[in-house]
Amino acid sequence: MLATDTNEEALAIARSRPWPSDRVRLLRRDPYAPSAEAPAFDAGLAALWLSHVDRARMARFLAALHPHLVPGARVFMFDERDAPERPLPASRLDAADNRYEMRRLASGERFEIVKNFYDESQPRRLVGPYADDVEVQTLTCFWTLAYATRG
Repeated sequence: MLATDTNEEALAIARSRPWPSDRVRLLRRDPYAPSAEAPAFDAGLAALWLSHVDRARMARFLAALHPHLVPGARVFMFDERDAPERPLPASRLDAADNRYEMRRLASGERFEIVKNFYDESQPRRLVGPYADDVEVQTLTCFWTLAYATRG
């Protein structure tokens, strides 16, 4: 298993877990960088990630993800849905329709993040060029997307 993150702090937390070192690799990677390696993975996961991708960079992320996957690889993605009872309202929308929220660290530092929400049809459209057998589920607080890569 290869697990990647762009954030070294998140990787440090993952490295503190008791993973079998001979079976799990944790690497810092740019999620938008294309792969120079041959497809090697039979599964992919994007968990609580798509909502943080700027809409203008989504195609680039998906184009970087899929070359890592062999034809027929199973992919599972999930993220939060918009809900009226959300505790964090949008701080602003930009010209590209990206939604932003303010966040506060334990240190008190405040910063703004991209936090986009998708309806049921949008994830299906996003992966359409790469996917067969697409299944989308809408849950109370999340949506899920499962598919096989084309090959």
